[in-house]
Amino acid sequence: MRLDGELALDAARRRRGEGTAAGRLGAVGKAVVPAMVSADAAPRLIGIYGVGKRLFAEVRSGEQAFLFVRGNSLPLGHVAGDGLYRLKELAGSCIRLERKGNETLLCLSRGGRQ
Repeated sequence: MRLDGELALDAARRRRGEGTAAGRLGAVGKAVVPAMVSADAAPRLIGIYGVGKRLFAEVRSGEQAFLFVRGNSLPLGHVAGDGLYRLKELAGSCIRLERKGNETLLCLSRGGRQ
C-alpha cells in the first residue's frame, strides 16, 4: 500500500515537473521527508486520486507535499509527531485534517463555479 502511494505521488510530481522520489531517498533507501510543521504555510489540498475506497489526497504546506491514504491518519513516510497533520476524514472532494486539537477542512475547487 505504501509503494502504491509513493508511485501515485511520483506520477503526480512528474505531471507537475517536480522530480521523482529517487531524488529524495537517503543512503539506506528510506524517503527523507521533513515534517509538516510550518506555521506560516497553510495546508492546501492539491488533489484527490484513486478509485472507490482506495483514495489518496495530496496536500501541500509551503514547498512540501504530503500524501494521505484513506484509512491511515499519518501521511506516507511519517511516524507520529507533535507537528504533523492527521487525516480525520477523506470524503467526496474534501478532507478533514487535525493537528494539536484543531481541525482544518480542505476542499477541491469547483473549477470556478460558486
